[in-house]
Amino acid sequence: QSKTAFRQAADAADDFDNSMDDAGDGAGGLMDKLGSIKGSLVGGAIGGAISGLVQSAVSGIKSLVEETAEYQKIMGVLEVSSQKAGYTAEQTGQSYRQLYAIIGEDQASATALANLQALGLSQSELTTLIDGCIGAWATYGDSIPIDSLAEAINETIKTGVVTSSFADVLNWAGTSEDDFNKKLEATKDPAERARLVLDELARQGLPQLADAFREANPEVVAMNEAQAQMQDAMAGLGAAFAPVVAGVTE
Repeated sequence: QSKTAFRQAADAADDFDNSMDDAGDGAGGLMDKLGSIKGSLVGGAIGGAISGLVQSAVSGIKSLVEETAEYQKIMGVLEVSSQKAGYTAEQTGQSYRQLYAIIGEDQASATALANLQALGLSQSELTTLIDGCIGAWATYGDSIPIDSLAEAINETIKTGVVTSSFADVLNWAGTSEDDFNKKLEATKDPAERARLVLDELARQGLPQLADAFREANPEVVAMNEAQAQMQDAMAGLGAAFAPVVAGVTE
């Protein structure tokens, strides 16, 4: 009798494993599998234990989907804005990782990138601008958060008037804010204004300071890069299991 119960439990576990492989096909098939598993496990001690495992697995799947939903939403918004700005998914992924390796926070990284991509720079110019923002943060610390500086640069270029955190970057480096505003006012071309910002960040040596920070803090960068990879992988699982949770909810 115990051998029979064990064989039923093993067969049920195999069914559950196969149902996990098919999770992306929809909720119906998995729920049928779970129902069959429940039926085959009734009445056995081993069955009761594995039934508990099945319940834990379903609960874990639901938690995974809920916990990754916010990340998926953030990435979805970034995907739309980056496509509108003319960047490929590969370019956006590269720039996002460049920021996340330093910031270590998905919303701040996505917000900073969306603001900078909206300027319409080439990918190489964008990379330099991102490093300039990182270098400013490495120099002045949390007094100038990277996402806040990215937003200030976006507004400065679009309005032609120095604003917010970018004004601090100028003033703390001894650059006249009034003189810089005159340069901005002299052109209505956003691309030329972006060049003025890039030149100023380069004059202060800020892009190079981003490299210096990476070299001085390799463990921080490695940890954040690993975290970004894990988030992406977990989000993929969450997306695959979302139909299952939707089916259970219905």
